[in-house]
Amino acid sequence: MKLVVPFVDELATLDSRLLRLAEFLGANCRTLELPKSVAADASFFEKSLPEGSCCVINPEVMQQWIGQDEFPSAVASALLARCSHLLVHGVRSGRFDSGLITLLSEGYLTRAQEIENSGQSYRCANDSRDFCEAFSGLVIGMARPGIDRVFSVGKPGIRTLLSIGDLPYVTCVSSTGAKAFFLGTYEIIDLQEEIGEDPVSTFFSRLLPHAMTLRAIFGTEVWRPTAQSASLVVDDPVLRENYGFLNFKALLGLMKEQNFHTSLAFIPHNFRRCSSSVLKLFLENPRYLSLCFHGNDHTQAEFASNNSALIHTFVVTAEKRIGTLQKISGISCDKVMVFPQGKFSVEAMDVLRARNFDAAVNTVPHPRGEKVRLSLSELCEPAVTRYGSFPLFLRRSIDHCGAEDIAFDLFFGKPALVVEHHQIFKDPEPLLDVIARINSLCPAIRWVGLAQAVRNATLQRRSSDSMAFTRGYANSIEVRNSGSQLAEYAIEWPHIDFDEALECKAGDAIRRHCSDNGDRGLRIQINLPPQTSQVVSVVQRDDFPEPAALGMKWKTKAFLRRRLSEIRDDYLSKNAPVLAFAKTLQRLVAH
Repeated sequence: MKLVVPFVDELATLDSRLLRLAEFLGANCRTLELPKSVAADASFFEKSLPEGSCCVINPEVMQQWIGQDEFPSAVASALLARCSHLLVHGVRSGRFDSGLITLLSEGYLTRAQEIENSGQSYRCANDSRDFCEAFSGLVIGMARPGIDRVFSVGKPGIRTLLSIGDLPYVTCVSSTGAKAFFLGTYEIIDLQEEIGEDPVSTFFSRLLPHAMTLRAIFGTEVWRPTAQSASLVVDDPVLRENYGFLNFKALLGLMKEQNFHTSLAFIPHNFRRCSSSVLKLFLENPRYLSLCFHGNDHTQAEFASNNSALIHTFVVTAEKRIGTLQKISGISCDKVMVFPQGKFSVEAMDVLRARNFDAAVNTVPHPRGEKVRLSLSELCEPAVTRYGSFPLFLRRSIDHCGAEDIAFDLFFGKPALVVEHHQIFKDPEPLLDVIARINSLCPAIRWVGLAQAVRNATLQRRSSDSMAFTRGYANSIEVRNSGSQLAEYAIEWPHIDFDEALECKAGDAIRRHCSDNGDRGLRIQINLPPQTSQVVSVVQRDDFPEPAALGMKWKTKAFLRRRLSEIRDDYLSKNAPVLAFAKTLQRLVAH
C-alpha cells in the first residue's frame, strides 16, 4: 500500500510532517501534485491515484486546488471508490470542511467544531487496543482550545477511537467506499524537535493520533515492536540473604505472586562476597532472577571518565571478575552495563561496543557534563544510538512510570525498564502498583532479564511480497519465526557502520558477508525454519591497548567506598541523621 500526499505548488507544513512521520514508521509514501488546470476533475484521481492506496486529505489543500467554497460530490465519490483508506486531518470549522467531512464520511459525520470547554482530557476508548494499543482506556493530558477539533455525528455507526469529553476526536467510518479515518488535531510535531525528558502528555496529541492511525492503516507493512518485555532493575546489592531492606527470599515470593522479573545490577567488585544460599536462588530461578553489570568498583563516576584506556581497564577487570563468579556458581551474567550513579561518557560507550556488550542501560539520557535534549525521533526508537553508535536503553524510576509513559515506551518498542534500590522494599506497595500497571497495559508482556529485554527490542515489518525486515538495536538480537513455513529475514542495524563490524554470528554459523546497507547501516539475511528463533550478534573489533593494572591507591579507595556504602545501606539507612553524616564521609573518600 502507498500513502499518497496531495499538494498544490508545495507541500503544506502539516502534510510534510505527516509524510516524515509515515516514512519514519516505514510506510511506502509518495506525493501527488494537484494541477490547477484540472481542478475539481474527479477523473484526475481515478487516473493518478494507485488503486488501493491511502490518500491524505487536508481540507485546506483541497480547497486551494478546487478554488470554490464547496467540496464536489464527484471528487468525494472518486476518492472513496479508488482508495482503500483515507486519512482526513487538519480539519477546520468552516463550510468547505463541513461539506468535505459529510461527503467523505457518507453522512456519518457532519462537521468539525472547536472544543467549547478547556480542561478536558484526551480519552482513548476502552475497546481500542487494536488501534490505541497500550494507550487503550487511558485519559491523557489536556485538550487545546483553538487547535483541537471534535466531530458532530450525523448518524450512528462510527467508531470513536479517541475523544475529548464525550465527542469524537479520532474516529473511523467504514461504509461502502474507503475506510476513512478523521483526525481532529490541527498540528503534528516535527520529529526533530528536542523533547528531552518532557512528559508524554505535553506532546501526545501532536504525535500519537497520527502514529496510531498510520499503524492501523498499514498494519504489518510498517515498523512494529516484535515483542514487548519488562524488567525490574535493582541497583547495588551484594548477593547476601539481606541487604538493607532487601531480602532475596521475600523478593522471590513477590515475583512469583505478582509475575515480574528482577535483574540485579551487580557490582563486580563484590564477586567473592556472595552467599551460597542466594547464589542457589539465582541458579534455581532464572525465570525470576538474573544479573547484569553495574560498573566495576562503583567508584565515583568511574564510567564518566574521558580516558578510554582507563575505562577499558575497568571493563576488562569487571569481565574477569564476573567470569570467576560464573565458574564458581554456574550463574551467567547478562552482558549489559548499568552505569554507576547514572554517569557515563561517550568514551565508555566506545569501550563497551569494542568489548561486545549487548547494550547499556541508564536513567539519564545524556553523558555527564552534556545537557543533551533528545529529539522526538530518538525517543520514538527502542534505544538511543547517538553515543558511539552503541545502544543506550532508558529506564524509569517508579515516580516516572505513569500509565502514559509506559504506554509510550511499549508503543514504540522500548522495553519497560523500572529501576529502584533496596529502600523500595521497606514499603514495596508503590513498586507493586507500577508492576500491576505494566501488566494491565500489556497483558502479553514478558518479564525477563536485561539481556533478553534488549534482544527482544526489535522492530519488524513485511513488504508487499511478505519479505520480513527486522531492525535491531542491541548488539545481539533474537529473531523469531512464529509462522508455519521457512522464512527469510533481512536484519539491519541502522546505527552500526559497515566498516566497524568484524563479523555477524547467527547461532553457530558465522556470517562474514554482511552488506553495506547505505544509510541503513549494516544488514544480513538469514533463513529461519518455522517455529524457531535465532540469536544474531554483531561482533566488533577491540583495538584498545592491553589493560593496565589498577594501582593500590585505587584498590584501597574502592575497598573503602564499597564497605562504607554497605554500612550505609545495611545499618545507617534506618537512621536519617547518621545517614547524612555517612554520605558526607563517603564523598570525602571518593575525592
